[in-house]
Amino acid sequence: DGLYVTADELRAVPDGTTQGVAVIEGLPVADSHAERHPVTWLTLARYGIARHGPRPADLGIAVDIAAAQAYSRLNLTRYWRPWIAPHRRLLSRGGAHGLTAGVVVWSVLGVSRLHALVATGSVVSKTAAGVYARDLFPRHRAIVDCALALRGGERAPFLGGPLLRRHAMVAYLDDAIA
Repeated sequence: DGLYVTADELRAVPDGTTQGVAVIEGLPVADSHAERHPVTWLTLARYGIARHGPRPADLGIAVDIAAAQAYSRLNLTRYWRPWIAPHRRLLSRGGAHGLTAGVVVWSVLGVSRLHALVATGSVVSKTAAGVYARDLFPRHRAIVDCALALRGGERAPFLGGPLLRRHAMVAYLDDAIA
């Protein structure tokens, strides 16, 4: 997945309404909003690597940390809170989905990344976000350690099995979002 932007587009902080060409699941989309937000611009400005052409530092990429933090807060409340709701009920598609190891990694570390950006203004990797969350939320250390181990390709049995792991995941997500 990715998006195509012009140098002129990069000189203004996106407000979430701009559209452009993106590739989503291998297919080009002409009028996509995908990833056209302040967090992408911040990430590119700080960590972008030029494959051809000028370095990202030479492009004048518009960075607005407050806008990236606001975007991340909205993502936590508008996307993640509703996402959690069906994962609370075992007898639902979301509840069954919550029993999988992949969803633990994706949700626990994804929400941790957003929390880190909101709280510190830093864009961090999923692994660094897990370390951050483990220290910040000691009550949830077991589920964060589980997510980190799974991300690292390790076996990560969770005391109580998948049902308690799902419960721990939802409890962590609630606390991190709050």
